[in-house]
Amino acid sequence: MASDNRIIDLTIRTNTSRFAQRSFSSVLVASVSNLLPENVFSVNSMLEMPEATKNTDIYKAVEMAFEQDRPLGYVNVGKIVPDTTLLTLGSAPFSVKVDGEAVDGNAKDAFVTALTTKLGEGFTVAEDEGVVTITDTNRKGFYLSDLVNMTATFDITSDFTADLEKLKAQSDFFGFALADHKTNANIMICADFAEASKRQFFVSRGDADIKEVVTTDILSLLKAKAYDYTNFMFSEDNYADVAFMSQGYSVAVGSDNFANMTLAGITPSLLTENEYQHITAKNGNTYETIHNVSLTQNGISVSGEHIDVVRDSCNLYDDIQTSLMASITNTKISFTNEGILTITEALAKVLDVYVENGFIAKEEITADGQVNRSYIIQAPRAESIPTQDRNAGILRNVNFQARLAGAINKMVLVGSLSYANLYDGSVSVSAYIK
Repeated sequence: MASDNRIIDLTIRTNTSRFAQRSFSSVLVASVSNLLPENVFSVNSMLEMPEATKNTDIYKAVEMAFEQDRPLGYVNVGKIVPDTTLLTLGSAPFSVKVDGEAVDGNAKDAFVTALTTKLGEGFTVAEDEGVVTITDTNRKGFYLSDLVNMTATFDITSDFTADLEKLKAQSDFFGFALADHKTNANIMICADFAEASKRQFFVSRGDADIKEVVTTDILSLLKAKAYDYTNFMFSEDNYADVAFMSQGYSVAVGSDNFANMTLAGITPSLLTENEYQHITAKNGNTYETIHNVSLTQNGISVSGEHIDVVRDSCNLYDDIQTSLMASITNTKISFTNEGILTITEALAKVLDVYVENGFIAKEEITADGQVNRSYIIQAPRAESIPTQDRNAGILRNVNFQARLAGAINKMVLVGSLSYANLYDGSVSVSAYIK
């Protein structure tokens, strides 16, 4: 596919940190597993999950996504090909389908022989004390279903960036999380991928050292990367990251705020104030009970940028691209002041939407009577444009500045009680500023 920048070279900068082109609001939960029929597929309910995944991490993680009080319409499920598949055998006979074809055995040796024949070159199959180990040398992958008298577990030690790239090419997800195998190494692989591909990666762990003053824990390692697209939550719950992502993504662009959300199915952490401060200093998020209400805290990425700002900025980028592409497709725009106005008006229509949805602040009047604009668009007049640019049909120096609305996540209030008289003239009511 040709680059969007060929016709519209768009750059948006924030006062805080960088973001780039993506605008999808759908999520993906990935698993190291051979129990998934495809590299990536979408489910609208748990009834569409493969039967063999029941009681596994991927099943429970997807279930968590649907469990939130504003459930998503669908969840993408992604497969990371394992290096090793372990089949723990029960009582004979044994049976399993591999890529839809039955493999049977009335004894362990017969089953291993049949499995070796089915898998073919690139796989080694060995049995020891009732555990069949399948080593996938080339990480080609296969699909297991209809397991009889056996259970399956999986492992991976390889760099699975290529698997993530396949998922990106085959799916529309913007946010993703791992259902299992959340080791330090695998988290770093996902974080690197997220930053390079401009997808948001959500991850949670509940290691004790994360809430201490140390610099060797996984959150400290992520903070050192200063990635905008990786979001970490301290939680002892295995699927807090999926809940955090799914609840946040269920809200429309501009209305989202990853701080002060309630999460269904997640047990709040019992943290001291010092432990919370240590996690916050490392740019982590928490889920705690405050005044009898369980809420997410901070809503930031490991770079310190707000998660909603990254997500909404990506949506804005894509919407501007879409609007400007529509304005020039099959249409000649004259290189005149009127033509330039067509471009700036198309841009303004998009920005107006983001004013209404709460991402860009509404116009306000300051205390000294000045107009505090929502945004300003600047473009050159046609007569000021160099001849070489006019000959080439290139319009440069169209810029805009927009004022983020932000969100109130914390309040500092001071009150006093006394027997003194209170008169209208003695009270400044600032709450009525418009």
